[in-house]
Amino acid sequence: MSQSFRSISPTVPHPFPHAAIAAALAVAALTATACKSAPRESGGDVLTAISASSAPQLDGVTDDAAWRDATWLRVTLTGPGGTHDARLAAVVADGRLHLAVRWADATEDRVHKAWKPAGDKWASGPEREDVLAIGFPISGEFTGDMTSPVDCVWDVWHWKSARTDGAGFAMDKTHVNTMTDPGGKRHVEKLADGRSLYIRRPEDAGRTATRTIPAPPLQAAIATAPQFEAQAPDGSAADVRAKGAWKDGWWTVELSRALDTGNADDAAFTGASIPFALAVLDHAEDGDHAVSPRLTLALR
Repeated sequence: MSQSFRSISPTVPHPFPHAAIAAALAVAALTATACKSAPRESGGDVLTAISASSAPQLDGVTDDAAWRDATWLRVTLTGPGGTHDARLAAVVADGRLHLAVRWADATEDRVHKAWKPAGDKWASGPEREDVLAIGFPISGEFTGDMTSPVDCVWDVWHWKSARTDGAGFAMDKTHVNTMTDPGGKRHVEKLADGRSLYIRRPEDAGRTATRTIPAPPLQAAIATAPQFEAQAPDGSAADVRAKGAWKDGWWTVELSRALDTGNADDAAFTGASIPFALAVLDHAEDGDHAVSPRLTLALR
């Protein structure tokens, strides 16, 4: 900040000394404010959730006092979806866990599989929304890798820029992984050793956070139509509130949920440390994601 004052010479009188001093003090004040507001960051694999006197507003903008006091964890996400720099912060207020996740993404993608005319019918378009997923253990071993050959159940929050953000929620699911075929609707993951891992992903009980919009009648004047829209969920499906905003090549998503919902399909944040992992999709299908290593949420 001394550089800001060098324009005022101690030996050559300034034609407007009071204005010069005032200008210099203003520059110094702005510099000090910028230094003070710069977020604290740390490396490693532990995200510490601090206690806050007031909850941050969920708007995708981290200018609340709670976030200014938090230390942001630097994380690199890698995988088939490329590499993304990310920053995470956590606070606890009013009996709720509040998470903020920022990650680099060059484009804002808020359209998902829009209806497109295809001859005499409609078909899903090529658009894919941006997605953030965060997983916590409910039971079994938690590796942070959904394709690990272990029996486990995860609580997974899916924030979707097109399908859930408009209602201010994330889709709340459980991921059930088993080495024994459960039958019914499930994904079969073929492992390198020849075995099969079976994955079911049911949504939590209640009305879902998104709904499918039927294709409209074909009209020459309509070139595209939305296939999905966000809606307010209810029941256990309404546990996770979330809101995101994209600016200058970065997504910022804020999420909030009660520490213990009392629902069997949710992880209870009652211990001092909780393992978790996250993934992002950059206008891509499920397999083309970038994931974090296994991380730990430390509750003060």
